[in-house]
Amino acid sequence: MRRKNINRADESYSSLFKFSSLYAGISMIVTLLFLLTVGLIFQNRFVIVITCLVVVPFVIALLFKKFRKELRKGIVKLRKYVMKNWKVMGAWIFTAYIMLNILIIAMSNLQKPSFIINFVNDKTVPIKFHFENKIPEKVNLSFYSTDDKGNNAVLTQEVEVNKLDFKRSFIEVTEKQISEKASSSMANFLNKEMNKGLNEAYLPDRSHYDYKYEINSFDFLKSGKNFVIIQFEIDSLSNNRVYKVVNEIDVKDRETFIINTEEFSSGN
Repeated sequence: MRRKNINRADESYSSLFKFSSLYAGISMIVTLLFLLTVGLIFQNRFVIVITCLVVVPFVIALLFKKFRKELRKGIVKLRKYVMKNWKVMGAWIFTAYIMLNILIIAMSNLQKPSFIINFVNDKTVPIKFHFENKIPEKVNLSFYSTDDKGNNAVLTQEVEVNKLDFKRSFIEVTEKQISEKASSSMANFLNKEMNKGLNEAYLPDRSHYDYKYEINSFDFLKSGKNFVIIQFEIDSLSNNRVYKVVNEIDVKDRETFIINTEEFSSGN
């Protein structure tokens, strides 16, 4: 009995190191992939050179039959290892996925998209759009005219506004690390190259984007009751929301307009 307990303790102890090495290996792979991606995006010369030094010899080695044979053996061993520890690896990947989603949701909440649509009671009856932080790919407007009782709706005009039609302005804030004094030492050069693209942080809570567009609806309105239907979709990191705005505009004559609601916003 004592011998059995000792063996069980030895197995648990060895499993601890085995799983620790598994976690360390996966974490190292994820970290290296992240650094490689960021380095290539920001054209980090240090990362590019190291990548070439690893990739080029590997491609050349593939030309040799013996290397390909050993590589196949390694893949088979890796496959067996993954199949044997798939529960542990699955739990680790699932946990990493949950943490990534939490991070995405937190980042999306730092810069919430919002909009305001104004119907102006003027001689041209302009409709003004103001989107903040996020702009839809397109905005569809449909104008319908009806009789005084709201029957027999007739489509008067359809207008599609693309994102490139909006006028835009923004303030974008980034934060940089304090630069070191100029030095010709190899250590400082390598440090600068390795941190290229990583020493500048984008601050979404301090940045703000504005998109504006205005369309005159006078030519699309008929005498009597008119309905304007505006539809668009705003994409975000965590979800997509589809909006449909309906407003009534009564035309008494060509200079008298009754607008049911003059402003719609994301808070309505």
